[in-house]
Amino acid sequence: MDTVKFYCDSKPKNGEIVQVIFTERSEDHAIGYLTEYNGEIIMPFSQATKKRRIRSINKLIPLDKQMAVIIEDFNDSKLHGNVSRAYLEDADENFKNKFSTNYKLFNGIFQICEQTKTEFSELWKTKIFPFISNIESNDDETFLEQFVSKIDDLDKLISNKDLL
Repeated sequence: MDTVKFYCDSKPKNGEIVQVIFTERSEDHAIGYLTEYNGEIIMPFSQATKKRRIRSINKLIPLDKQMAVIIEDFNDSKLHGNVSRAYLEDADENFKNKFSTNYKLFNGIFQICEQTKTEFSELWKTKIFPFISNIESNDDETFLEQFVSKIDDLDKLISNKDLL
């Protein structure tokens, strides 16, 4: 796709549940990146589980696979953070739904831009993301559901000339 991420230049907050992909493991930690934010993350193996003994780190922290984690702390200037899975409940399905609907919205707008030969990065950063960020949200609704419910308001923001 493009180099723009779903949350553009926003930074994750401490305690927020985010999606990451771990790319490598060392002796005592795993390194990866955030999928919806700009930034890299590190997770000590001790933060991967509440259990004292880890039988298979490969199953606990698979490489190149999307997974939900909690941001423990994040350095906004360096775009580096520490994450944990130890106290994340097994409610992964709820988080997978959130991440998957974010991706559907992001990818759908990207494909519309491809077909209309519109600059995706600029449209996402200046029009679409601010639009969905400003919708008053119900915590039960995903960004995709909010976007669909307020799509008529998008006409005020984007003219057909922007997409042609």
